[in-house]
Amino acid sequence: MNDDRSFLTQAHLTVAGVRVFMHREGTPPSVEELAEFLRTTPELVYHMVNRLEQEEVLRTVRTSFETRVYLRKPENLRDLPEQTIPELEDEMRKHRERKREEQEKLGASLSAAAVKRRQQERLADLERKMKEGLGKKKPPWAE
Repeated sequence: MNDDRSFLTQAHLTVAGVRVFMHREGTPPSVEELAEFLRTTPELVYHMVNRLEQEEVLRTVRTSFETRVYLRKPENLRDLPEQTIPELEDEMRKHRERKREEQEKLGASLSAAAVKRRQQERLADLERKMKEGLGKKKPPWAE
């Protein structure tokens, strides 16, 4: 996508990209394919697709592997406001920060110290249960 910051211009370009991709390839594009097709970043395409999905211009189908983009009501493009996209950089920064935090949490939960601590907690719990169970059970000769 070019340097034009107008939401309406970017919306038209995104919808046109979906149409041309479907015409050329015979299948709806994934967000990554659409970004490559439009020669832009996947973050920008995700932003535009999400916004256009809210406006009911596009529809997405998410699977565990990808997100495919379909046209829903392209005539709704006429009703979109002519505005700039200043919040895009903030949204991308927040998204990257959230991903980094998720990676840190995952790394911390899989660290050797965390795994060892969980194993020790499980062993202590098992030992406690065994001691409780032994105290309640009568020996076989007591009957």
